[in-house]
Amino acid sequence: MLDSEKMGKLAPSDLLESIADIWETERQKSQPDFDDLFKAGLLSKRLAAPHIQSRLKEWLRNHDPYDKNIWGVAGCFLMGYWQPEDMADEELVEMLLQALEGQSLGQDPRDAIISAISHCHSVLKNVDLLRRIESCFYSLWNQRKRNAYQPYVAKALAKVLKVKE
Repeated sequence: MLDSEKMGKLAPSDLLESIADIWETERQKSQPDFDDLFKAGLLSKRLAAPHIQSRLKEWLRNHDPYDKNIWGVAGCFLMGYWQPEDMADEELVEMLLQALEGQSLGQDPRDAIISAISHCHSVLKNVDLLRRIESCFYSLWNQRKRNAYQPYVAKALAKVLKVKE
């Protein structure tokens, strides 16, 4: 359980490591807890945790890319952290997109990544990255009957692609 008051009193470097500890704890669970990760993302944004996106990239690189839980952890956390008006680290978006394109993630990590990317899509500037996201999302959109997406995932895809659900 997050103690936002306690975390708000931490030094910036300690805050960063406390958040990384949350990622690691959730990664080790059979099913990462969406609520805790989403709240950690919101809290990190509110407390202006320094270099959080760089620390998340480092954390992802230090784990097996075929560990599906790392992608679920990252996606759920970033759903809380990335807000539509904020800039997202495009290298981190690229990492998420590569995982989405390159492997069978399972429903929860896939859905978390789709939703996280949809949160930051409108502020991305890299045209090639935007094209790849749209191409990947179109492919996923065309598979929606087979994949039976949760309503929030279908909305995330539709938002990025500017299509009706």
